[in-house]
Order: sequence, then C-alpha cells, then structure tokens
Amino acid sequence: MFLFIGDTKALLMDTGATADADSFPIQAVVNQIIHTWQTENKKQTELMVAHTHSHGDHRMGDGQFKGRPNTTVAGLKETDVQQFFNFKDWPEQSVTIDLGNRKMEVIPIPGHDKTSIALYDEQTQLLLTGDMFYPGRLYVRDWIAFKRSIQRLVDFTSTHKITYLVGNHIEMSNAAGIDYPTGTTWQPDEHPLPLAVADLQLLNTVLIELGDQPVRKVFDNFIVVPK
Repeated sequence: MFLFIGDTKALLMDTGATADADSFPIQAVVNQIIHTWQTENKKQTELMVAHTHSHGDHRMGDGQFKGRPNTTVAGLKETDVQQFFNFKDWPEQSVTIDLGNRKMEVIPIPGHDKTSIALYDEQTQLLLTGDMFYPGRLYVRDWIAFKRSIQRLVDFTSTHKITYLVGNHIEMSNAAGIDYPTGTTWQPDEHPLPLAVADLQLLNTVLIELGDQPVRKVFDNFIVVPK
C-alpha cells in the first residue's frame, strides 16, 4: 500500500487483504500519517482511496474508510475506475491528477485484471505497477491486453525518468528464476521489491518474440504465468 500526500489531496493506493480494523488498522495508520502532515504543514487535505486493481487482497480494507470525512473511495468496476480518474480513451490514454503541487500520472495496464492501472509519482519518480509487474509470478488473464500494457509501460519509461518500478508482491527468492511456493509465510532470502526499467524492457522484448500464444516463461526476477 502506498500513500501520497500533496498540498490539497492525499491518495492511498490499495487498502490491503484484511477487512478487520483490530488486526489490520489501515485507516488508523493513514489517519495518523495525514494528521502529522497536516499539523506540520498547517494545511487540510482530502483523501482519495483507489486501487491498482480490483482483486480482494488489494481492497479488503475499503470498508474502514466508509464514512470518513473528506474521503472518496473508488469503485471496483472498470467503468468506476474510468470515471474516478476521468479517463476519456481507456485503455490507450493516461491521465494526470494533481494532489496539490504533486502530479501523478495514471496509466491503464489491463492484462492481469481489467481494472489494472499503473501510477507514476513525479516527486519520487516511482512507477507503481501493481500485480502486472513485480518480483514474482505475473498471472496473465488476458495475454493480448497484457502484451499491449507492458508495451505501454515501456513507452512511458522511455519519456520519463524512473527510479524504480514497484509492484505489490514479492514471490521470488534471491536465486535467479526460483520462486517461493504459494502460501509461503517465511521468505528470509526474498528478492528486493523494486525492479528496474531494464527488467521491463527484457519482458517486453520476449513477449514480442513469443507472439500471441500464451506461454509460461521463467526470467531471473519474475515468472510469466498465463491463467
């Protein structure tokens, strides 16, 4: 989960895999961070809650934000995402939102899920890639859409400075091409979360070579898994 704060708005991307506020107090943590920022900067900010995509492990904490003052929670359908960010030509068009002297670019990247988006923060130059690209098993539900989205990300990185690409999971170990089994809760030798633009370029090149037929492909830092 990632929280970005501008002069007038804050944006929370994803709310986690647990609904219960006692065991997983995501709203309380966000409230404290925003309160500290508002106190230090003597400003008030509204909160936007959105998702890298609609799967349950990214939005189970949404309910904790219902009824929170000055808060808007994005819906989970494809049309909801388009309306929330004011997309006019999904998925070809990216849009820019301004949190107040902090601009974020939102890029449609369906393939893992119909609602998948990437988010670029101009301030940190981080590119959030959700479950589309991370050190783990890249589950592809729409092969053609996935290929087009990876190309769209490569095109974006060619015109923007990127510090790291940051996804939402770590399933790879530090050993090249070796992942931890599904359900693992102890990963002492896991791969770092950030990936580089070179990793994305490599994936794109291989996807072009593979063509339109879904293929499982193991890379050093991630694994493509058609579903």
